[in-house]
Amino acid sequence: MKRFFQFLFMPCEGYTELISASMDTDLTRLDRCAVRIHATFCKGCRQYRKQIMQLRIMLRSVDEKMPCIESMQLDDQARSRLLNALNQEMSNDNRPVDDAD
Repeated sequence: MKRFFQFLFMPCEGYTELISASMDTDLTRLDRCAVRIHATFCKGCRQYRKQIMQLRIMLRSVDEKMPCIESMQLDDQARSRLLNALNQEMSNDNRPVDDAD
């Protein structure tokens, strides 16, 4: 119960961290409850949560439309151009890039 009251008086920065963390991991029941209660009374955190949720939805839709990066292949001409550009950039360091294919 003590921890719950600590959540009630936590500054908005703590809630935004929890909201952001919820994108990567599941929050505990107490964390979810605290965020919902705080967002009920705090317009800024409510708006932040809404924006994060919209961002999450958009990123998921992009991820579903993008081909798997491992299946993407460069043709020989593109590979050569890329290696030449990298070698030019790295020539100041005297470290040529090898085509390790």
